[in-house]
Amino acid sequence: MRSFERQSSLGQSPGQGGAHDPGPRIVHVMAGELDSGAGRGAYWLHQALLNRGLHSTMVCSGLGVQGDPTVQRAVVGPGPQLWQRVSAQWAELPVRLYPNRQRRLFSTGLDGYGVAHLPAVREADIVHLHWVNGLMSLGQIRAIRQPVVWTLRDMWPFTGGCHYAMGCENYRAGCGACPQLRSSARTDLSSRVFGNKRQSLPARLTPVGISHWLSDCAVASGVFGAAPVETIPNGIDPDRFKPMPREAARAALGLAQDATVVMFAAQRVAESYKGFQELKQALQRMPAERIHLLIAGRASPGLLTGLPMPCTAMGYVNDDERLCQAYSAADVFVAPSLVEAFGKTLVESLACGTPVVCFDATGPRDIVEHELTGYRARPFDAEDLARGLMWVLGRPADEQVRMRLRCREQALARFDIAAVAERYEALYRRVWPGLAATVARAPA
Repeated sequence: MRSFERQSSLGQSPGQGGAHDPGPRIVHVMAGELDSGAGRGAYWLHQALLNRGLHSTMVCSGLGVQGDPTVQRAVVGPGPQLWQRVSAQWAELPVRLYPNRQRRLFSTGLDGYGVAHLPAVREADIVHLHWVNGLMSLGQIRAIRQPVVWTLRDMWPFTGGCHYAMGCENYRAGCGACPQLRSSARTDLSSRVFGNKRQSLPARLTPVGISHWLSDCAVASGVFGAAPVETIPNGIDPDRFKPMPREAARAALGLAQDATVVMFAAQRVAESYKGFQELKQALQRMPAERIHLLIAGRASPGLLTGLPMPCTAMGYVNDDERLCQAYSAADVFVAPSLVEAFGKTLVESLACGTPVVCFDATGPRDIVEHELTGYRARPFDAEDLARGLMWVLGRPADEQVRMRLRCREQALARFDIAAVAERYEALYRRVWPGLAATVARAPA
């Protein structure tokens, strides 16, 4: 949803940043562009590690970051780019054998340009995987010899191909009869992908869920059940996302100063699991004359028809300052997602001092403190979602001020990217086999 901007820490060499022991050499592997939600999360972590004085580099398949020597493009030139496109089309062929499948993202893990040839990967002590689809195949993951930390940014690493199981629990036993493929066969494509994943785990692997829900799913899976799954949330830069004066924010967005503003945000508003239909049902249960809906994200005009109140559609927001204006202008942020691995927009809203209403399920459950920084509604009850919105909006003025202050405090205390980087550093030092040798060589 947002544009990519470099922070002031960029441009320094790996390990630069003070007298801090740089520890193991880390390489982050991230498929796609770094302006996506997952890409930004991975890059901000990389930056925060550099700021801690660690030796961190990054490999991506997108354009990378102009002027940042710590980020390397893996796919450069027309030949490699053509090869990657052909590989992706070839990996899609088995999926097309299921013409009645649901039109959701399903990845076989067969395609990947690979990164093993890159010096940053060869020289690394630890390979940190993020979103890898299209950049590394399952076979290439299996070939990694270093310890691997894999941040799970959705469910794909432990399912038979879907990125969100949407209530299906076949991934616990081995997949097959896949609802997303609309298959009734126990030995369908999903079961084969699942079996391939079970055989493709690196010898030294530590999966990291970005929410307790996602970690619990990974532990229950037939792929990661024996792995030591950790939980470390996504982080944000609290200097980038911070409160702005409401009057100025509303003036900048052309919103009435006396409006009651409810904000919703998603890269693609029509994505079914983002819950916009559930939000529309909730809004129909609220007094329309009191509400002005503010939407950030791609949305077709037809999707917004039938709303019972005025609506301002900002479209695709590619500027963090403008996004902060939106969060700060809102009285409440609503996140009606049916499933989220984490919920980064929720944390961004809290960091801007705006309470959040969400369903009490999946990743958002970790973020919102019920009736302290917002409201967690019964999953997936539109009536209780409306009740939560009215509860937040109906707080007395002094209580709303206290709630907004607590939102900011909790975002800083629990999701500051600097603290997240500290937790990852501790994890790296636990899994790095060279640490014992370093300690043994240290003078008494």
